[in-house]
Amino acid sequence: MDDAIKDIYLRVLHIANQFLRESKIVSLNIDYLSKIDPSAAEVAKIMHQLANILEDLECDDQNITLNVKQCIWVIEGIANAIVAGDSTEEMEQLYSKLERHVNVPVL
Repeated sequence: MDDAIKDIYLRVLHIANQFLRESKIVSLNIDYLSKIDPSAAEVAKIMHQLANILEDLECDDQNITLNVKQCIWVIEGIANAIVAGDSTEEMEQLYSKLERHVNVPVL
């Protein structure tokens, strides 16, 4: 794997993992999550920028590309759930999905 691609991929995973840790501290409290900085929507935007860089580097590893996109989709889902005021159960499912993507081994 190209070092630049690996570096960006690890950054995406780090950002997602940091988001997970910080938001779990508040036990998925929707009111609190709607006020965190950066918001879930902002985190997804940052991750989109990193994904675009991966595309510019022509990452041929479909597993990396797919996992990055899935992390982004889940965080966007979390952002939407926060705005909608979804239940804690629905939020927990989204967080479980994100944890699975963050914990994918890096080859």
